[in-house]
Amino acid sequence: MKHTKNPASFLKQFDSIIFDMDGVITSEQNYWNAAALTVYEMLNSSKYFGDKQINANISAEEMQKIRSEVFVNDQLISLLKDRGVNTNWDLAFVVLTVALVIQSEEGASEFSEVYQYLAIRELDGYELYTYIQQKLSKITFRDESYYTRYGELWNACQQVFQEWYLGDSAYIETYGQEPRQSGKKGLMYNEEPIIPLGELREILNILQNEGIRLGIGTGRPFVEIHTPLKEWDIEQYFDQDAYITYTEVVTAEQKLKDTNEEMSLAKPHPYVFLKAIYGKSYPDEQILCGDYDKKMIEKTLVIGDAGSDIMAAQAIPCKFAAVLTGVSGSKAKEYFEKMCADYILDSIRELVD
Repeated sequence: MKHTKNPASFLKQFDSIIFDMDGVITSEQNYWNAAALTVYEMLNSSKYFGDKQINANISAEEMQKIRSEVFVNDQLISLLKDRGVNTNWDLAFVVLTVALVIQSEEGASEFSEVYQYLAIRELDGYELYTYIQQKLSKITFRDESYYTRYGELWNACQQVFQEWYLGDSAYIETYGQEPRQSGKKGLMYNEEPIIPLGELREILNILQNEGIRLGIGTGRPFVEIHTPLKEWDIEQYFDQDAYITYTEVVTAEQKLKDTNEEMSLAKPHPYVFLKAIYGKSYPDEQILCGDYDKKMIEKTLVIGDAGSDIMAAQAIPCKFAAVLTGVSGSKAKEYFEKMCADYILDSIRELVD
């Protein structure tokens, strides 16, 4: 007799689930590879802070060696994720800028020194970016605006990252300009789901058939999450009105600037999850001032794998399920226990019985 799978019993209290993507449904491996290559290129290339010519056509073995060195066997990724550093653009920016700080102050050039520098300084979320901009501004005598999050250096990091992740062809198509360093093939073509695709489809199908509204709250731009979900044929399981990406974040931030307000709405700010709960058509002004039906929050579960996810969910406040499929794996359990996650799952497999 074939066993019929059903949603896990704890889901009976929810009618909506909002998923973070990377580390939950999509693998972050190629994003981390792109972030490591970004730091490597900007520190070494004569186009940025180095004195070398960079060969963009590197092998998989070379790429893994660079990532292992830059992120100290991924310890830096775990540390910064726990501190609320959400996007991999931010990951590359923080590691790059702290490397520049210790090179100037201590003459150190090892990434293990970057790890130690950050480990002894208890800086979370936005405190970290403020610390970096003030520190580098004093060292280089540049205006602080150059080192701010979304400032000129951050934008350069983002550009280099996008070159590695998209590859020459998709980069030109997306941005309408040539990459500064050509010859990159594009890491996004090697995307894989966090669990086998057949299992992933089955889980999403079961949840949807149960009448649970499935949404997305991701730090990826639309094109970068749309591509793998469409290729894997799972995009149809998600409510398009609750499909919130970094693209919506940028649009909302620009509207704020147009009204002489400036605010970062990327996680750990709860904007992406709130927007997914109330829908794309719900006015940003009402979301940001707390003018919404709180009862919908009580029936919503947010699922994520990182510090920025649980910080954003708890700011709502919304029930949160942590999955241990992020960079730290099962080691993240202790962190999420300290953060008082409502549920801790080995993976999204535990959403069905």
